[in-house]
Amino acid sequence: MSQEKVSRRGYIKYAGAVVAVAVVAAAGYGIYEMTKPPPKPTKIVIDLTLWAYDVPLVRNSADIIQNVYKRDKGIDLEVKITDVPYDAYKSSVVSRMQAKTKTDVLYVEDNWMSIWDKAGWIVPIEDHKPEIKDYIPELVPAVREAMTLHGKLYGLPYYCDNIIFMYNRALYDQAGIDEPPKTWDELSEHCVKLKDKGILDRPLGFAWKRGEWTFEDVLFSIVYSRGKKPIDEQGNLLVGSGSGLYDTFKWIADAALKYKGLDPKSVELVCENVQDTCKVGKYAYSILPSYFIAAINDPKTSKVAGQMKIAMMPEKGDTVGFMRMDSMSMMAVEGGKDQIDAAYALIEMLGGKVDVDGKGTKQYYTAKQWAIKDGLPFGIQPLFKDPEIIDAWSKWVDVDALGAQAAKSVFFEAKKYLWWEDWRPAFETEVHKLIAGQVSVDDALKNVEAEWNKLKAEAK
Repeated sequence: MSQEKVSRRGYIKYAGAVVAVAVVAAAGYGIYEMTKPPPKPTKIVIDLTLWAYDVPLVRNSADIIQNVYKRDKGIDLEVKITDVPYDAYKSSVVSRMQAKTKTDVLYVEDNWMSIWDKAGWIVPIEDHKPEIKDYIPELVPAVREAMTLHGKLYGLPYYCDNIIFMYNRALYDQAGIDEPPKTWDELSEHCVKLKDKGILDRPLGFAWKRGEWTFEDVLFSIVYSRGKKPIDEQGNLLVGSGSGLYDTFKWIADAALKYKGLDPKSVELVCENVQDTCKVGKYAYSILPSYFIAAINDPKTSKVAGQMKIAMMPEKGDTVGFMRMDSMSMMAVEGGKDQIDAAYALIEMLGGKVDVDGKGTKQYYTAKQWAIKDGLPFGIQPLFKDPEIIDAWSKWVDVDALGAQAAKSVFFEAKKYLWWEDWRPAFETEVHKLIAGQVSVDDALKNVEAEWNKLKAEAK
C-alpha cells in the first residue's frame, strides 16, 4: 500500500494552516471568555432604610419578595431593614450617605427629593429600569408629578395623600347650616353662625405649629383651591394683589382677627392635636391629610364617629397632594445590574405590583395591606375601586368623595426648588405673626417674598 509523499513546501503550508486554526480557536475562546455573561449570583443582600411605621408589615412584604425572587430568579435575596424614628430619619439618611453606609432602597419625602438628587444620593429609576414607566397611567396625577424630576420617575409610592376639607355634620344641623361652604368667605360666615348660636367659640383649627410636616401643604391647598398658582414658570413667588397667596393671607387674617373663627392656638398644634380636638367635637372644620379622618370617625375612640364628613375644597376644588416614595440609591446602581434588579424588585413589592402567589397576576399587595390594615392612603388610582378597600374605608369616609378629591390634587411645585426647605421657617413665622395681628398682609407677603428671593439668589 503506497503513501502519498508531502513536499517540504506543502508540509510547511499544511503545518501553518494547523497553527492558524489553533490561533483563531484560541482567540475565539478568549473573546468568549471576555464577553460571556458573568455567573449568576447565588445571593444578593438589599439594605432598606425607612422610618419606623408599622415595620412588621414591611418585614412581611420583604419576606414575600425574598420568596418570590427565589421562585422566579433562583437567587437568594436577603432584605436587611434599618428603621429610624421619623423625627430622626432625615438626619440619619444624611449621615448614612455621607459615610457611604450601604443603603440600596430608602423612603424619600417630596420635601427632600430635589436636595438628595442634587447630592447624588438617589437616582431616576427609569434610567435603569425603564419598565417603571408602565405605572405612570395608574398613578394619581399629583403623585406622578411629585415623584418626577428632570422628566424622569424616581420611585413608587409608599404613602401618598392629599389635603381634604372636613366638617362636622352634627354641628351643622345644630346651627341650621345646609351645605358645606362653596367659598372661603362663606366658611367664615359659617363660623360666625356657629359662634352666634353658642355652639363653638373657635370652630376652625389648623395644624400650624412651626415645623409641622403639613403646615405648607394645608396653607397652599387654600391657594390652589382658588385656581391660582403661587409660583410662576421662572420660579418667582407670586404675592401681588389678586394673587392666590395674597387672597389666602388676607383670608387667614380675617378668619383669625375679624371673624374670630380661626383658633389662634393653631400655631401650637400638630396634626394629632387637631385630630383629637375634632374627635371631641371642639372643631366644626379643619383641613388635614385624609389619613386623619379615619381616627376622627373611629367609634372606639371618637365622640363624633360618623359625623365628620369631607367636602371638596371651596372655590375651584383643587388641593395639594404629596408623596412619600420608595426610591433607589446611587449605591445600588454602583453595585451593578444584579443589585439594581434586586433593589427594583423590592421597590415593586413595597409600592408596585408583584405576582405574589405565582398564578400570573400582579397585584398592589403592600399598598393594599397598608390601606386595609392602617387606613394609609395611596397614590394609585385603581385602588380607589378595590372592593376590599372600599369595604374597609366606607366605615369612616365616603370613598367616592375621597377619590374625587384625590383626582383634583396638584403637586406643590415649590418643593422642586433646592431652597424650599430653607425658606419654610421664615414663611411659617410670617403666618404666625399674621394670625397674632403683629404684621399686615402686605408686609407679611413682602417678607416671605424677600426671603424667597434671597435664597433663590444664593442657590445660583
